Amino acid sequence: MRFTLFLLAVLLAGCAHQPSRQDALLTPALTPEERAALTLRRGDYREALRLYGEILQEKPQRRIALIGSGEALLGLGEARPALATFEQVLRADPDDAEALLGSGLALLGLHEYARAEVQLETARAAHPQSWRTLNGLGLVADMRGRFAEAQVWYEKALQLNDNEPSIYNNYGYSLIMAGEYYRAELLLNQALARAPDNERIRNNLMQAVAWQGEYERAIGLRGDMPQHVALNNVGYIAALRQDHRQAARLFQQALDVSPSWYRTAAANLERLRLNPPASSATAKR
Repeated sequence: MRFTLFLLAVLLAGCAHQPSRQDALLTPALTPEERAALTLRRGDYREALRLYGEILQEKPQRRIALIGSGEALLGLGEARPALATFEQVLRADPDDAEALLGSGLALLGLHEYARAEVQLETARAAHPQSWRTLNGLGLVADMRGRFAEAQVWYEKALQLNDNEPSIYNNYGYSLIMAGEYYRAELLLNQALARAPDNERIRNNLMQAVAWQGEYERAIGLRGDMPQHVALNNVGYIAALRQDHRQAARLFQQALDVSPSWYRTAAANLERLRLNPPASSATAKR
């Protein structure tokens, strides 16, 4: 059976910081490159892409603008154009560490894990102290099922930046995939403490708790997530645990409290009804 989870993702790049009043005051003294970089750091990827595009109209091979455009495209989830942008930089300088990292992350986003690993290893050789490169290598190892190795990369990344929520998030999700749900919960709590408004981190934390069979506690962690979405997502984990009775209850509750027809929960409930459990045994992951 294939159940549907609303909102499931890992973070390729660092979490953008929330804009402050000072950030919002883009003074005329800023150069176009500085204005674009500040916008990128705020996480306004579309505006950053526009600003970098204006620079590239004047100077098509401007390295800083190409790197910034690639980062903005990564932030928007546009892996293929991001890769093409970083490759422009690499044609001029094959050893450019930022472009190597960016292209490795873009390849990761394209699920080309073997190529991504080679590119990220090359980036690490060029810049061994980049936490983003180590984080990326952890993601590649996870996607290739090498969870113990991935966790070593995340530990090394945290040694370089112990305040970055995306490392804690990816490390925590790696532990979920490895079946170490309590340890995952601890790390994801640390991620959420550093990025309390990040829905992906909150969703992953809910998963870690739900995988321990604590469904109501998981739902209680939903924050601003709509109740019907939280019920569906926790029901999804219950179904994967083969706890079908609780999964059906949660999917039905999601339908009951949703303000409109909730197709995702309805589809999940129908799959359960069409494939009744052979036994009540809980699956190990």
